[in-house]
Amino acid sequence: MLLILVIGIFAFNYNVLIPVFVKNVLHQEANTFGILMAALGLGSVFGALTISGKSRSGSTMKVMIISSLIIGTLLFLNGFSTQYVATIIILVVIGAFSIYFSTTANTTLQMNSKDEYRGRVMSVYSLVFAGATPIGSIFAGLAISSVGVSETFRLSGALLVFLTVVISLIFIKKASDSF
Repeated sequence: MLLILVIGIFAFNYNVLIPVFVKNVLHQEANTFGILMAALGLGSVFGALTISGKSRSGSTMKVMIISSLIIGTLLFLNGFSTQYVATIIILVVIGAFSIYFSTTANTTLQMNSKDEYRGRVMSVYSLVFAGATPIGSIFAGLAISSVGVSETFRLSGALLVFLTVVISLIFIKKASDSF
């Protein structure tokens, strides 16, 4: 749940970041915004199609951690982008890994919940996942007005990577303690 919260705050704030990025960095208009959001959507479709073909073997936590690290790294790199095509490529990949993360998180919670608690667990998941995004939008808006949009991409990416590593170390520590 902590990882879901962190990615909801620092990664899923596209609706605030991308319009400002289009206007202030790429110096484009609404049609470019539409194309960039479509690139994100294209990546999401690709991610959904590829994740649905994966087997259930393997560590789901590993998929969530790697997805978070990739998303954070790409957000950070996008903070240096001033090229339209580079931004499209970055957003396609972010879209794919966003679906990898959210699908794996959802499935992991459902598979590891007892039947009698599954509805409650998923309501908490929905609250954290959907509730973190507006907090992320506030963060993004404040950061953009303080340091700029490119710096906000870099800050969001860096915080996502840092917090993913911290959460991963906590998870590994707890897993080793249980043996």
